[in-house]
Amino acid sequence: MLWRPSATKQRRSYLGWETLRTGWASGINNPAFIDIVDSVSKKLNEEWKNTDALDVFDTAKEEGLDLVIQRPFSDTRPGSAFFLIQCASGDNWKDKLKTPDLEVWTSLVVFSSKPRRGFCFPLVLDEKNFKKYCTKCGGIFVDRCRLLSGGTGFTNQLSGKLGSDLAKWLAPRIRSLPVA
Repeated sequence: MLWRPSATKQRRSYLGWETLRTGWASGINNPAFIDIVDSVSKKLNEEWKNTDALDVFDTAKEEGLDLVIQRPFSDTRPGSAFFLIQCASGDNWKDKLKTPDLEVWTSLVVFSSKPRRGFCFPLVLDEKNFKKYCTKCGGIFVDRCRLLSGGTGFTNQLSGKLGSDLAKWLAPRIRSLPVA
């Protein structure tokens, strides 16, 4: 997934879903955890936060929450459809399937509608493993094929001309790759 890991950046998708990036990364100026919690509650129009619980998380980075995806209504009331998403690309991605911990996040923000978990990673799995890890994550599972589909469910989004131009450009490069 291509995104800068700076925190709390908002974007609207052409499909009506909005995103809030909350991911924490080394080497950049990351916001305090309390600011991430504030951004999440504001994005989802949730007024009630458990500020006493924030003291428990005094060393927290983002508590496994890298992205909030919301399908908002035109009003500003809470209670929309949303997912709390973990993004992972390292070898330990299987260890992160149950993050973010929804119990932790519901102890921090009083959500008007039940949060759903999601998991996003830039790899491709066969159908059996896709279903297995989708079930294990307990929410929406976004792999490379879904990332490249732009949310439409199809990966063949290229126009005929662009597809042929890319194939023409790639052909000599592919032929020059070493073969075992």
